[in-house]
Amino acid sequence: MCQDITISGRTSFIVYGGGEVGSNCFRSLKNRGFEVLYVLDKNKSGNSVVDGIYTYKLGEEPNSAVKQNSVVIICLANGMLHRETAEQLYRNGYRYIVFLPMQYHLSDDKKRELTRTYNRVLKAGKDMDGQSICPYEKYGSPVFDVNDSVIYRSSGEVTVWCGLELLFSESLELWEGDKTKIHTKSIYKNKHIACNNPCKDLFDYFALYSDDCDLYFSSKKEKKDPEKEREELLQREELFWLFSKEYNQGLGFFTEGAPPVVWNPENYCNLVGGHHRTLFLLHKGHSVFPVRIRDEDFQKWCHKEQLSLVGDYIIKNGIQTFYAPLPHPAFLNFPSRCENGGKTKLEQVLRYFADKNIATLSVLDCMEDEGYFARNLERIGAKKAVFQSFDQTQVELAALLNKLLYRDRVLVRNTMSNQKTEQYDVVFGDAKELATLEKACSQYLLIEFDAQEKEHVCRQTVFADYRCLFREYRKGVVRELGVLTGRG
Repeated sequence: MCQDITISGRTSFIVYGGGEVGSNCFRSLKNRGFEVLYVLDKNKSGNSVVDGIYTYKLGEEPNSAVKQNSVVIICLANGMLHRETAEQLYRNGYRYIVFLPMQYHLSDDKKRELTRTYNRVLKAGKDMDGQSICPYEKYGSPVFDVNDSVIYRSSGEVTVWCGLELLFSESLELWEGDKTKIHTKSIYKNKHIACNNPCKDLFDYFALYSDDCDLYFSSKKEKKDPEKEREELLQREELFWLFSKEYNQGLGFFTEGAPPVVWNPENYCNLVGGHHRTLFLLHKGHSVFPVRIRDEDFQKWCHKEQLSLVGDYIIKNGIQTFYAPLPHPAFLNFPSRCENGGKTKLEQVLRYFADKNIATLSVLDCMEDEGYFARNLERIGAKKAVFQSFDQTQVELAALLNKLLYRDRVLVRNTMSNQKTEQYDVVFGDAKELATLEKACSQYLLIEFDAQEKEHVCRQTVFADYRCLFREYRKGVVRELGVLTGRG
């Protein structure tokens, strides 16, 4: 592997991008006295493209040793193109590449460091002198470090980002404090925070997302008279606006006051207080939350022996993304195709099943999601959960991720063409496979499709009723996840 290089007056540069950004960077480097060997561009070539210096199309430039020891800076205004371009440059023999670190599995600290380096080189200011540049291959293979999600450490505890999948309300069995001070009914205890949580209901009411907050007051063990309820409502309203003010100034208030959690024997996190702070963030569309956890519980969550197996498999098979963010400390920044922030499908699915007797339901997940929905419904108590796919890599990865997250009870299997169709109460899949999915589903068919296909899907199905759970704009179209019920 190449060694890092340090920018000095002897460093030579290559500029990628023959547009305005590249022209400005070229002039800044020349004004500082740096040597710019040539400019690269995807579509342009010739002497007059950038201030008279010859511009080559990538792959047509001189084949020389300068590729190995010069610094290439990607000068494209669209940051989403930087990774694709950097990969092309690396495949063409370039080693030292300065780029915007978008869509990489890197810690937040490393992203900030690389972004600062990029801005310094782009402007060719004096603050780039002495800057160290790593060989690109250092970023090509992901490093699975559980510290990537750590906000800070204190004596015996760690404050860390926790994904929505793993967060549950207080467990009375694990509560070490005075249980008489818990005023919410037991039916709301040890429940996933997305499952009709009273605090979320209250904040939605204050924000005018809903017309009442009946759930908040009906969740109390003791009913108060109207005047007492009004008094509490005014106090909570004041809290809501305090949270709103702090939220507008960043997340410092919420990270510094991160609520404690305990690791449940069923392998998820139970809040120990801090419901209002956490559910305010859920109300705001967050899908990761700051929590404070004991070191010994954090180590259980990390599950490092299994993490090593998952990491090896990802590298060996060149896996670049997951369907959804994985709620594990080493994967906070691993790219995902869906569920990347804001309202999530998972939240709406869990809310939908909150008033169903999940312990009586069997689940079949046929989405290309590495078992995401099967895993989450099993975690909240489904009697049986199965993930199946024709893609063997999906099957193998799902099995590894389930073990990493302690969801070993989820059955994972390859879909065989001659496999007998079993029936499940809940089935997830794509509307393109509607006929097959209907045969497997007895009660709740959750399907994803392009929204413009809704009329066709509802006309073709044997189910009588349709309810939309989630809509999002993805890959140029509006996608919808809905549930079909009332099988004919």
